[in-house]
Amino acid sequence: MKAFLVAVMAMTVSAPAEEKDPTLKPLVKRLKVASIDAKLGEIKVKEADFEVLWRKDSTRFYHHRSILLKDLKKGAVIHVLGKLHGRRGAPAKGADDAAAMITDVEHVGVGAAFVEPPITPASGHIRWYAGELLTFVAPFQMKVGNAEYKLLGGEKIAAYSIEKLAPEGIAGVSVIIRGDAKKVTVERDGKERQVTRLQATEIHLVELTPEHTKVFQLQWGEKRKETPPEPEPATKGKAKKDREAPNLP
Repeated sequence: MKAFLVAVMAMTVSAPAEEKDPTLKPLVKRLKVASIDAKLGEIKVKEADFEVLWRKDSTRFYHHRSILLKDLKKGAVIHVLGKLHGRRGAPAKGADDAAAMITDVEHVGVGAAFVEPPITPASGHIRWYAGELLTFVAPFQMKVGNAEYKLLGGEKIAAYSIEKLAPEGIAGVSVIIRGDAKKVTVERDGKERQVTRLQATEIHLVELTPEHTKVFQLQWGEKRKETPPEPEPATKGKAKKDREAPNLP
């Protein structure tokens, strides 16, 4: 009896997993969306040689935008890649009290779906800091941990915003679709034709400045090595992972 139970358990554990279709090939393609059908899980595109499918439980929709800091909402949590300088002693009489600052800003990110891009800083002193934006006019100030810092760069500083997008939000626009594709033969208007059937894993609506577009290509583009991790829900008014400022003299 014991031997029989062991055999049954072994059969259960070693049940073969579902294999991925070997004919599928990874593909990244920009396509113009005509409409989206949530019931059929289909995205109809203008390009006649493509069929696009998506899944409610796994396909991710993202909206990428460049937003000036002055246009962000109150309490926005921003992620800054820059060099932090702490206040050194008491300010002189009549001097600017905001001596603590972040300079050499290389990137600013915002949004519930933001994931730090794989940017290589110009020096080892440039790091990521997350905190709350306190002012909406230049010079901008942000709170990192319990300290406040002036963010240098002028009123033209733009943040790279990444938010999750409702599927209906891509209708009528061009999007970048990443997924797995293969050639199939379908019947249209009584005739057979070959099309590329693309099973979408990520769909990106991109409205970025040229500078931020370079970051998009680095993080989400065709040559990307790994898929960015699914972001944790952001807590309103609080950084997802505040980086405490170092104790500078």
